[in-house]
Amino acid sequence: MALDRGKARAARAATPPVFDPENYDPELFSDIGMPTHKALGYEPLTEADLDLSAAEGIPASERDRKQPKSGKAQAAVRPNEMDAEAKEEPDSDPMADWLTLSDLRRLPPPKPLIEGWLDQGTTAVVTGATGTNKTFTVLGWALSVATGVKWLGHKVSKTGTVLFVLGEGAYGLASRIEAWEEEHGVRVPEDRLRVLKHPKGVAPVRRKDGVMEGPFWWGLDDAIEATDAVLVVLDTFSSLAPEADETKDAALVVSYMSKRAEEHGATLILVHHTGWVDKRNPGTEKRARGGSQFEANPDTVINLSVDSSGDEPNPPVAIWRKKNKEGPAGLTIHARRKEVGKSCVLVRDTPLEQLLDKAEMQAKECDLGDRILTVVRDHPGMYSKSGKTNSLLIGLKDRFGKAGKNKSIIEEVDRLIAARQVIRNSDGTLSAYPVDRGKKGR
Repeated sequence: MALDRGKARAARAATPPVFDPENYDPELFSDIGMPTHKALGYEPLTEADLDLSAAEGIPASERDRKQPKSGKAQAAVRPNEMDAEAKEEPDSDPMADWLTLSDLRRLPPPKPLIEGWLDQGTTAVVTGATGTNKTFTVLGWALSVATGVKWLGHKVSKTGTVLFVLGEGAYGLASRIEAWEEEHGVRVPEDRLRVLKHPKGVAPVRRKDGVMEGPFWWGLDDAIEATDAVLVVLDTFSSLAPEADETKDAALVVSYMSKRAEEHGATLILVHHTGWVDKRNPGTEKRARGGSQFEANPDTVINLSVDSSGDEPNPPVAIWRKKNKEGPAGLTIHARRKEVGKSCVLVRDTPLEQLLDKAEMQAKECDLGDRILTVVRDHPGMYSKSGKTNSLLIGLKDRFGKAGKNKSIIEEVDRLIAARQVIRNSDGTLSAYPVDRGKKGR
């Protein structure tokens, strides 16, 4: 069915509209002057080509309404027409699009795509610095969805076609896929993975009359419909849209993803880099670079960071579900690369996780001060605690299943600060005191 829709759209695009005064259809040319003419492959009609005043049999009101305009007035033709049509409908219900409480209760909850990590028909942004295995991670998701193989022990709830959009590293992708197939003993079906490299038009297009989607997104609609894709991966934002403004365009790009997720029921993932490391504000390396909307607007945010601070050539990586709009966040697993064939695959770092589990069990038996110090060390710059700020309370509950009384936590934080074990940063968040700096102060 989706393939038929895609073919129909392609057929329409291949047949440019022709103006015929004898058989005039006002709706056919309702987009004149709008950017879609380039996508359809024909030049925009000029005022000379479309002399409506000379057309016979067209009411004067229709001629006036269809007369081409320029600049902002031209861009406003469609909204004005829609308003006029809406007023002409006497039976239109102004509350038709508003949901009641009963409607909300009937909405189905999101279904998992990869249990614990991704949901169907949602958006996700994956962040991490260079060398944190971002592409290995999202490629593992893609191949698991294409084949049904568990991803690092997590069940795949729905399989289907995956569209993988690459801005860099296309020539090394085949060896990575072959290594994954060898490690798991399966072959990825030919029609389950489609790769597009170095497309143009991912960034929003800015014009004098406003901002619009780049042509890439229109082609993506067709590709999703033609393949019934269940997962789309965009890797990475900076390589796919080098001309984009990562601050101004963050909300727009996430909105383009959300639109496709809602219309097609596919899951869309954007891979992006973390921000710069600011020694005055520890924890910024775990925040997406650019606009805050990269983390505020998607349904899920997953962060990757290196566990080891040494010079280990293949350090373990922590994969942390930082945000989940529709359920609990905070899930963390640890993985590292394993050499297979001519490339590598990502596998669970079981020995490290066993050590961390043991340490966590011991930490649960510690007093409140030790628990606060553990949380702050694990996620510097993440939590804050004052009279009105409760993020540390949430962090303690997520990590240990319990927190403590609000007054006790405030008193304990003040004690740790006085003891030079914890620093309160300029933005109110907490970080562990550097060991060497703490010794000098004693």
